[in-house]
Amino acid sequence: MGGFDSAAVREYLLELQDLIVTRLEQVDGKKFRRDSWERPEGGGGIFFDDLSVPDFDTAFAVQQSVGDHFLSAYVPILERRKDTPYGERERDFQLYRRGRYVEFNLVIDRGTIFGLQTNGRTESILLSMPPLVKWRYDWHPEKCSAEAKLYEEFLVLKDWV
Repeated sequence: MGGFDSAAVREYLLELQDLIVTRLEQVDGKKFRRDSWERPEGGGGIFFDDLSVPDFDTAFAVQQSVGDHFLSAYVPILERRKDTPYGERERDFQLYRRGRYVEFNLVIDRGTIFGLQTNGRTESILLSMPPLVKWRYDWHPEKCSAEAKLYEEFLVLKDWV
C-alpha cells in the first residue's frame, strides 16, 4: 500500500479555504468517527451539503472551485502511485474498508437514512454502495504493516488544514 498524500490534500484544501467563508464542517474526520466504538472511519472531507450563505452565488462558487481544483490535487497522487505493487493482501484490505464505508452509509449518512426511511427505492439506494465488500469482527492490522501505518498516521482525528 502506497500510503496517503496528506501534503497534496492539504495544498488542495488551502487553495479552497479563501472561498469557503462560512458553515463548512472542519476537515478532521469527526463525521466519520463512531465514538461509541472508538474507531476511526476516515480522514474526513469537505462537507457542505447545507452551504447556502452568504448567498447562492458564493455557495455555488465554492462548489465550482472544488470541482475545478480536484484534478490538480488528485492526478499527481495517481502519477506517483500508479506503479505501486498491489496484490491479494491489499485487495483484501480494500474490501474490508469498503465494508466499513457501507456500514457508515447505512448507520450515519443522512441521505441514505432519509431514503430508507421515506420508502425510497431500496435498490437505487443500495446501488450506490460498493458491489464487493468483506466483513470482519474486531479486526486489527498487523503490527508495522502499511495498514497499521494508515490507522496510526491517517485515520486519527487531526486538523488537516
